Amino acid sequence: MITIKLKNEELNNSNNNNNESDDSGSISAADDDDDETIFKYEEILYVLNLFSSIKFAHPIERIASLSSWVNRADIQPTNQLVDEILNQNKTIPVFKNYKFWSLLIKKLILRGLFNEAISAIETSGFKDSLDPENSTFYLIITDLISILKSYDFIRFSENLELFIEWKKMCVLLRDNFWRIGNNSNDNNTQDSGILEILNQIYEILNILSGSSNYILDNSSTWYESLLSHYLYSMPSIDLIREYLLVSRNRFPPDQTSIWENTCIDILEGNYLTVLTSLEYLDKPIATFLGVLLEAKGLLKPYDDLDRNINDSEYDLTDDVDIDELNVVIALGFKNYSQLVLVY
Repeated sequence: MITIKLKNEELNNSNNNNNESDDSGSISAADDDDDETIFKYEEILYVLNLFSSIKFAHPIERIASLSSWVNRADIQPTNQLVDEILNQNKTIPVFKNYKFWSLLIKKLILRGLFNEAISAIETSGFKDSLDPENSTFYLIITDLISILKSYDFIRFSENLELFIEWKKMCVLLRDNFWRIGNNSNDNNTQDSGILEILNQIYEILNILSGSSNYILDNSSTWYESLLSHYLYSMPSIDLIREYLLVSRNRFPPDQTSIWENTCIDILEGNYLTVLTSLEYLDKPIATFLGVLLEAKGLLKPYDDLDRNINDSEYDLTDDVDIDELNVVIALGFKNYSQLVLVY
């Protein structure tokens, strides 16, 4: 009789064969549970990242924090796209690839990934292919790199006047863009393929200048659009609901995504609804967040509502609006968080 050892257990080969399907079923079920758990806590992480950015991060960290929130929740551009653009066509320099500008650089800029965009452009081969003394195309690319390098997450977060000065440079470069190209004798700028690329760079300059139409036309989701508006229109927390409104109108959220809809509730200040949504995913985390919100005073606006509900007879057999019911449920977390604070 042949036996094998697995994790210090002796398994009879015949028993192993008989139980093979059961074991594989158990492993499959365990894997499914693990995947579901990972997915659940990823959703929670995306929500908490936004909460941290909006309500708990230092103001000078907000631009970087919002960019991190978007780029962790939805990784773009994909590795497959990057590989396709950078590695597949070796016959021409990367900077002459239309997709390099339209799909890669534009996406990196929309998401505030400046270092990645700068690195990609600087290693795209334009320095080896273009004459810096006689090529307008070369000057346009280097001007774009300079603009990207001068975006300062920290200084712009704390000083909007500095941001406005930076934005003026973007607008000036954009407005002079076609005049420079049309007055040039550079053969590169007359090539039809290069003209298409110049169109893409012009769109990038419009995005950097804060044009809402260009941001909306080139974004893929409401949160990408919201981030881009915040980065380039004006990095002010006071305007974030306005950015959310225009972004949602163009890109409705995925109604099956808990994290997307919960993040919208955060941005709209619906904190009790946020707690209700998180409770569905993880009750202890929802309770802990309730404690933090209470300590920060973000639940004070609900105090009068809480008293009104406690002082009145609330009959759930009556016709109740679902939003009202959510408030009643979420107030339970608020009250529970107050109990937790009592030692």
